[in-house]
Amino acid sequence: MRELLRTSTEIHPNDHLLMVATLQPVVDESISKTINLSQEATVAEVEQIYMQAYSLNLKGMTMYRDGTFRFQPRKL
Repeated sequence: MRELLRTSTEIHPNDHLLMVATLQPVVDESISKTINLSQEATVAEVEQIYMQAYSLNLKGMTMYRDGTFRFQPRKL
């Protein structure tokens, strides 16, 4: 299975956004997606992701930067 599927951290943030933009028109209420970022993600990268989400007219999106919380349920 591992050879066929990628984990969320292996998918580029823009690809996460494009997936939401593709599905959003057929969702009645709203849709949101958490984008998991590496601990090395910069402020500029975060800004670019938000601006891309805005330009795609996404209704909702969140980001989680790995290691943000001292005790997190799982290492990304």
